[in-house]
Amino acid sequence: MAKTKDKKTKKPWNAKLFVAKLLIFMVLVVAVGVGARWSSQIERGINFLIHNDGGTAVIMDDGLTVHFIDVGQADAIAIDLPDDGGVIMVDSGSKSTAKLNEYLSTYIFKNGRDKTFEHFILTHSDADHVGGAKWMFTNNYTAKNFHRPKSFVQDEITKISTGQPVSGRTFPAGTYTLHNTVGYNDYIKLMNQQVSAGASVSFNEVGKVITEGLVTITFYGPHEDNYGGSIAHRINTLSPIKVLEYKGKRIMLTGDATKENEDELNYSLIGKVDVLKVAHHGGNTSSSKNFLDNVVSVSTYAVISVGNNKYGHPHPKVIERLEAAGIASNKIYSTLDNGNIIVTVGLTSGGTVALAVASGVPNEVFWVTYWQMALVLVLTVFTALFTNEIIRLSRRKK
Repeated sequence: MAKTKDKKTKKPWNAKLFVAKLLIFMVLVVAVGVGARWSSQIERGINFLIHNDGGTAVIMDDGLTVHFIDVGQADAIAIDLPDDGGVIMVDSGSKSTAKLNEYLSTYIFKNGRDKTFEHFILTHSDADHVGGAKWMFTNNYTAKNFHRPKSFVQDEITKISTGQPVSGRTFPAGTYTLHNTVGYNDYIKLMNQQVSAGASVSFNEVGKVITEGLVTITFYGPHEDNYGGSIAHRINTLSPIKVLEYKGKRIMLTGDATKENEDELNYSLIGKVDVLKVAHHGGNTSSSKNFLDNVVSVSTYAVISVGNNKYGHPHPKVIERLEAAGIASNKIYSTLDNGNIIVTVGLTSGGTVALAVASGVPNEVFWVTYWQMALVLVLTVFTALFTNEIIRLSRRKK
């Protein structure tokens, strides 16, 4: 008797099961749409689970980032405002602009971002603060608002003496600080060109406040239009001491301010700060004991913008005074030792406001969005529910 082969029987299509799967999928799609109303809360919850490491705060949102750029023995600070609100630049380093160019191009004005500063603040007219300005403003950088020191080039001194306005202000007769260097002349000419094209210009002085959204920069000096002493001292003492504040976190920026500036301060108006940019590259003409006792605490970080130099910066006595005021040695950063220094203020994965200090280059934490999560969920469920149906259809076509 001949053997017959068993034919494989195809499972009949289960219409009821297919309808049930379709209903489940439709409910999921509707739930995703409704859940969008709480997308920010869901994002924070999921990202907290992803990034929580048992207590270390990780700043997740697009908050405030202050970049102390390693430009050697010079100052250049880029303030990236929250929610892509623009950039404030404080000083421009020296005329050796390779590091400044690389950092701005790679980390600040990347992906075709408009090279416009909301504000450009020049603390004072020394070459290690104004030196990079010519490169910036002849290479497509512009500024909406200029904030300048009360040191003047020769042409401006002549105007003052004849009662003509300088940068929109008429000064009374008197003695003012002449700083007629090539670099400062170049900057004044480029600034005036942009002012003629519609930018604003004003002077650094006590009481000025810059406001951009929730970010404020309050100037606590200088108090005078001119100071005595050597030309170097007078130029440095025109540096404004100012406090940048965002969501209760406070960063003090000092330029090359001197002890004379520190003695002018009304400390009852300032209070403690979270980060101190140490004045004059850590020079001993600044950072007095009284100043530090009034503005820093054990939770304060110190940032020193400094490079290889012949001046002995940062001065050992300044480091001693910082530590005596309560700043731990591991909270004292310098661009000479640490490279670029990045201070970030924003919301943590747990939803609280925090300040973080790091060195090197910006490290963007990967943030999973609600719609990324929703897409992965929908595709996963669709695959799980309808894989058999997809296979069945593909076989029918064959």
